[in-house]
Amino acid sequence: MRALPFRIEANVKDSLTGITRKQRWTDFLIITGMCCIALGARAYRLEEESLWFDDFNGWRCLACNDLKSYMACVYSPETLNTEQMPFYYVVEYAWSRVFGIAPLAVRYLSVFLGIITVPVIYCIARPLFGPSAGYLACLFYALSPSQIFYDQAIRAYALIIFLSSISIYALLQAARRGGGHWWLVSFAANAMLIGTHIFTVFLVLVQGCWLLLAFRKSPRAYIIWVMAHGVLIAGGLLWLMGNLDQPESAYELFRAPGLLDIIVFLFGHDAVRPNIELMPSGETWPFLSPATARHFVAAHVLFDAILKVLFAASVLFSLYWALSEESSSIVLDGKKGVRAPLMFLAMVAVLPALILAILSHAWRPCIFPRYTLYSSLALYVLAAGMLTRLKPAALRRAAITVAIATYGYQASLLLPAATRTQ
Repeated sequence: MRALPFRIEANVKDSLTGITRKQRWTDFLIITGMCCIALGARAYRLEEESLWFDDFNGWRCLACNDLKSYMACVYSPETLNTEQMPFYYVVEYAWSRVFGIAPLAVRYLSVFLGIITVPVIYCIARPLFGPSAGYLACLFYALSPSQIFYDQAIRAYALIIFLSSISIYALLQAARRGGGHWWLVSFAANAMLIGTHIFTVFLVLVQGCWLLLAFRKSPRAYIIWVMAHGVLIAGGLLWLMGNLDQPESAYELFRAPGLLDIIVFLFGHDAVRPNIELMPSGETWPFLSPATARHFVAAHVLFDAILKVLFAASVLFSLYWALSEESSSIVLDGKKGVRAPLMFLAMVAVLPALILAILSHAWRPCIFPRYTLYSSLALYVLAAGMLTRLKPAALRRAAITVAIATYGYQASLLLPAATRTQ
């Protein structure tokens, strides 16, 4: 398939071929540092985490002698949530054959997937906003409480985030460059995503909506894309229909979201207190006096609001840049034209959660923040891009400092102690 008709132009020198050796080493050292930060946050007291039921559900079967018996165990009648797709369990089983079945060893699969996501985020952000935005987006991801939490779990979400980052990057590369290999990478990532969790289909649908606009002058290419992904979606739905014999009690924790819930689902993944799936450790800054510690924790209202405003503003600014004739062609290093990818990232950031919220009211409650955790990848990139383009420089430095401090604060609520207890 050829490049798209609108031709996405890179803001900076395109790909690694236009980067000086010095810049490559700078990128390597900084991204390695970001990976180390991510590793430290995810490995911190990891051995103290206990097995929750959701962790235990797949881990208990790893002692099986072969993959067939393992999958039969995972999908046995007594298993809750048998609608889970199988690809993660295949990956988990393969990992356990190499590194062992101890809970800590299996948790490091998620940690590993979280670490290798860092450079992919940089590769998404850099062509749009430059290296500084790429570094900042990686730092947001490394310190993200929601990403840390699920990168410590024996569950599929770290794999979903990694595959989502590959899918997003490959699609943008395919749109920019054309060439069959990027389209194949995008398709393969989407196939593995749908094979991991059925709700990742909403990321694929967002891609289809964006490509519908992009391929308006090339309908044949769009039809090929739709047919290929239609097969993937049909396969996922067939699997789901064959594994929906669940009691109503399996879904008793779900509820239809109100307006404030939707705001959290859209922009508050990393706000530890409002996110119902994250649990504050209760041991933040233990060297503080009890009174001071209470005030420190109570400040979460301010820091939660900063996060929500930051991400909501980044989506609005990206839409403004994408739609405004004056401002959409951001110029950097003599090149311009990032309207299309900004629109795509804004769609990834908000549409999946909105779709699930609508389904929760029109059909039955079916939304948790983790189901659209991949949307936060777009938010990290857009927020970093907005912050690094603020003027004057003093405002830019102040805003970036506040954003980093906010992430440090949120991480401090989650990390000081093991939160998965017996």
